[in-house]
Amino acid sequence: MVAWSTTDKSANVTLSAAFGLANTIATFTSATQGAVRCDTSTAVKTYVEFWLSAGANWHIGYANATYSLAAILGNTNDSVDANPSGNTRINNGNVGQWGTAYLGCCVGWAFDPVAKLIWVSLNGANWNNSATANPLDG
Repeated sequence: MVAWSTTDKSANVTLSAAFGLANTIATFTSATQGAVRCDTSTAVKTYVEFWLSAGANWHIGYANATYSLAAILGNTNDSVDANPSGNTRINNGNVGQWGTAYLGCCVGWAFDPVAKLIWVSLNGANWNNSATANPLDG
């Protein structure tokens, strides 16, 4: 599981425990933009699930250490994102389409920083909306 940083987060993010592990759930306490970083290796594949319980303007993704938490994910080369319209973006350009998210859905996010590959799945459906895309094979 991913543990979110208690010090590198927006003021409107509250962290809580799941499965007995501290700081594994990040909840946004207001509709304003917020972000939280996790400390993860840059040499291993990472998988995270996001359960959407509120809000329609969200971005989930991965950013390097120089990325500003005040920026929107996917707008620069420092980050990549998946957003509610079902697009995956880097440097403000679409690089993939995986389906349209909605409240109550689960967005799966897998990232391979070494190969520079990402996979997104909606409710456990095909990765990247493709029958052949799979983070286990990539």
